[in-house]
Formats: sequence, C-alpha cells, structure tokens
Amino acid sequence: MTFASDILRVVGDEPIEAVSISPKRSHYRDSDPSDHNLGSGPVSWEVAKPILDYDYDTGYGGQDCHDVWVWTPTRVLFVHEYDGATSVAYAPRFPSPFVRATQ
Repeated sequence: MTFASDILRVVGDEPIEAVSISPKRSHYRDSDPSDHNLGSGPVSWEVAKPILDYDYDTGYGGQDCHDVWVWTPTRVLFVHEYDGATSVAYAPRFPSPFVRATQ
C-alpha cells in the first residue's frame, strides 16, 4: 500500500479540500532533496498525490513518511504514531462545543 492510497482509504467518499506537506521524516534514511521545497503552504490533492504516492512502512520502527495534514469538509487527517507503529488518523474539523458532564 502506498502512503497516498492509505490516505484515500481513510478519507473514504469525502473530497480532499487541501493538503499541507512537511518534509519527509525518517529514522532510517536522509530526506529527499526535493523535500526542501515543501512546507510553503497547502496544496491541492492533485499536487500532493504524486509526492505522497510511495510505499511506506506502517509497522514498528518509527515514522517513515511525510508529516501531512489533509482537510476534508468534516475532518482533518494527520500521521499518528503509537508505540512505533504509524497510521493515518483524523479528528473532527469543526468539533462540537465542549459540554460539561452533569454531576
């Protein structure tokens, strides 16, 4: 599975409105010299997809992909790492107002 296809799997049927890409982090190799042009602001999925269309390891050993933030109409996706395993996670784009639990 490529990084781009994993993002699309999580996005599902929602359109991607924008993508922000930070230079690739890796515990195992140096970043690609072309990464130095990234991070200048959000881009469309059409621009981002070819950059993110590479095989990446979701297993243990640390993040081996770009840091990304992907905006859909209802969610913001990001790279999440837990106990050395990498995944694409998301949070609501517009969270509901905080509601206190009654005692």
